[in-house]
Amino acid sequence: MNSAISARTLLFVPATRPERFDKALAAEPDLGVIDLKDAVFAEAKTAARDIVKPWRQEADPALRSRMAVRINGAGTPWHSDDVSARAAPDQILMVPQAAAGAGLENLGDGPSPSIALIETAAGAPDARTVAAAPSVCRLVFGSFDLAAELGIDPADRNALAQLSTGDPLPPLWHWAASASWAPSGSVGADGHPAIAPFLPSLPGRRGMFAAGSVDLHADLLIGSTILREQQVSSVCTTSGRSGDLVIVEVMTRLFDESSALCVTERQDLIYWNAVASPTRNYPAMPTQVDSEPLSGPLLSRDASGNWFLTTDPAVLMRFSPATANTHRIHYDYPYATWIKGYEGLVVHGPLMSIVMAEVVQLEPVMSNTPAVSGAVTRVEHRHRAPLFCGADARVERAEPEREAPGRQLNLQLRSGDTIHCGLTVTVHQPAAVRP
Repeated sequence: MNSAISARTLLFVPATRPERFDKALAAEPDLGVIDLKDAVFAEAKTAARDIVKPWRQEADPALRSRMAVRINGAGTPWHSDDVSARAAPDQILMVPQAAAGAGLENLGDGPSPSIALIETAAGAPDARTVAAAPSVCRLVFGSFDLAAELGIDPADRNALAQLSTGDPLPPLWHWAASASWAPSGSVGADGHPAIAPFLPSLPGRRGMFAAGSVDLHADLLIGSTILREQQVSSVCTTSGRSGDLVIVEVMTRLFDESSALCVTERQDLIYWNAVASPTRNYPAMPTQVDSEPLSGPLLSRDASGNWFLTTDPAVLMRFSPATANTHRIHYDYPYATWIKGYEGLVVHGPLMSIVMAEVVQLEPVMSNTPAVSGAVTRVEHRHRAPLFCGADARVERAEPEREAPGRQLNLQLRSGDTIHCGLTVTVHQPAAVRP
């Protein structure tokens, strides 16, 4: 077990090449690893297991202690048989794609427990739970597989770095970092802050985070104290296809500890009088709640380099308090559907904008897309149609609506033929220094 705990150099050998097992150990790595997973095709896995088991049984215990076996992960057709084929209680197993509930509890707690390989987005936040499993003696970080799943460049050492005190706050994250709660007595029946007296009376009021812009003058640093100034700069009443409209413009300025201006933001909020039609076919109330998560990662990337946003009620419930958003259409299904007439829970406008801003950070690895490098100086967002919880929406490139100074990246969030949100990011690229 000491070799498993202290090993710094690992040498992997295909399980289908038994003639290399002893040669691998002769090279004197800290730990050899017979690989039943990546190095073996699916049709050969059973035969490979049959090759490895007798070698493990006949090998000198001193050699066996220096050779682990990487088995196939939980949920694959070969995992249980790989575990059962463990030659002896002191045989070291390397468990791929380790995560909470991924079969670690079935490995036992013999004299030489297992090495857990953290290499998935699900396993990374579960690292403490995985490390506490009785069968685990050590964690190993699989950076390449994790980078591939997240769609990032494994050579980028900062890509997987966790933000900490003193780091710059990413663009638009101030919506969570500087969120403030309205007093309960000032919240209307819809959960949205009642911003009377300047808002005209709208009996069937609906609200929408419609558009805005964020100018980033300087970095806001995590852990620092900031000053927030906010004011309603204009209220405009007009009419549209939905009836009377009220457009409210809110300006926000954020200052750092030295009183330097860091962020200037404009938000356009639209309110209108919309009473649900009594003839509308409302969605049926759910009769049961699934015990399994309703979706995978919030932001995922397919093999073609396309990015997708997928939400579930838990995501919306977590985002609401993170941004101090009490609007009931985001978490109260009966209210959103039966009272307001929406098709389902409504995805937050700021959530859609933040997700697209995050894609900009990952832009260098998007296939067939030129990288946008440099400091982000401005973000403009426009929300056109509601996105409903559970619907997959694709983040894609869009044509610019107008010419503007600076280098820009234009994105839009689309499901089917509907464009839900557009985002324009402007970056400042320092002029090249001539030699």
